[in-house]
Amino acid sequence: MLDFPLFRVQTSRVVPHRQKIKILMLNPNGTVDFVFSFDSLVHLEFDVIESYLNQLASKLTPNGVGFIHHSNMGEYATYFSMLKKIPKGKFRDFLSKLRIIERKSHWRAFSMSAQRFAGIASEAGLCCITQEIINWQTSPKRLIVCLSVFTSKGSIWERPNQLIRNDGFMREAAYLSKLSRLYGNGLSYNNRRSPYLQHSK
Repeated sequence: MLDFPLFRVQTSRVVPHRQKIKILMLNPNGTVDFVFSFDSLVHLEFDVIESYLNQLASKLTPNGVGFIHHSNMGEYATYFSMLKKIPKGKFRDFLSKLRIIERKSHWRAFSMSAQRFAGIASEAGLCCITQEIINWQTSPKRLIVCLSVFTSKGSIWERPNQLIRNDGFMREAAYLSKLSRLYGNGLSYNNRRSPYLQHSK
């Protein structure tokens, strides 16, 4: 089972709940105003996401909204399948340094994509209203992650899905991290692992 944050809005207060996916059903139907998951469900395959969205469809209020960070690796299934065939060693390391190939898959689910998420959301009685497909510590050529915002069909927020492809997400994250030092308490995103973050210094 996997922990994820679930938020219920009550009389202008946001009350956080750490719960298991398997006990999401304990929340009364139609009582959840907002659901948020970041860097958690991105590792889960299609069948788990499908089950999760089917439960959420009954738990959300009529105008409830969800934000889920999930994998888009399915869009590049052929590429990563071929990548596995390149033997580990100096040649593979060389190609990686040149950014011709990816060094790793970042533990993202290979059966999920933005298109597939929108499809299973629709089948569950939900509708995606925004999807931002982004890179994640990888070359901008491959946008392996998606940020999906969805609501119930018939919600006041319902509209045609707005989908954008953002190959500059990691640069934007680095810039905002740098900018936050001017206004925050000095804490910033750990950017040691990604050359795409380091370029903005």
